[in-house]
Amino acid sequence: PGMALISQDPQGHSISGSRVAYELLRLPYGTNISKSAPEGERPSNFRIVKDGTELPPSELPVQKAAATGQVVRESEITLVFDDGTSREMLGNAAPLLNEAGLVRGAVGVFVDISERKRAEESLKLFRMLADQSNDAIEVVDPETLRFIDINDRACINLGYTRDELLSMKVYDID
Repeated sequence: PGMALISQDPQGHSISGSRVAYELLRLPYGTNISKSAPEGERPSNFRIVKDGTELPPSELPVQKAAATGQVVRESEITLVFDDGTSREMLGNAAPLLNEAGLVRGAVGVFVDISERKRAEESLKLFRMLADQSNDAIEVVDPETLRFIDINDRACINLGYTRDELLSMKVYDID
């Protein structure tokens, strides 16, 4: 599900969101979502992290779009909750302009990509295990008989590179 956030001020001190945003952030509907709100008004049940480091409010996508007047694209962040659980999010943010063309706030839309990230990690683990295997591993499409994937040992045994084998069918091998 996606969540929408909107800041009505260029400093990003007051941010509201869609119902999904409040559900994902585990906050009561209507409370201030902003991590750059004054102390005591900002939510404390989660942190926003990128590459293992907590982001300062000025680096958060909605606040950054409001402060710079620039669109922030493809921002990957992690929401880390007090109970130790987390959600991987991907979002974009854009400044909101008034009639005079001055920034008056920003809007952001984020989607939960936690499942995608877990799948990517599983594929990396599979690739590492397959490549370290002493056995040749070949994954073949049963309809076309094309190689879908192949490990390093199979490449060595068959005498072809991975790219060569991925462009071949099983019966192309002598």
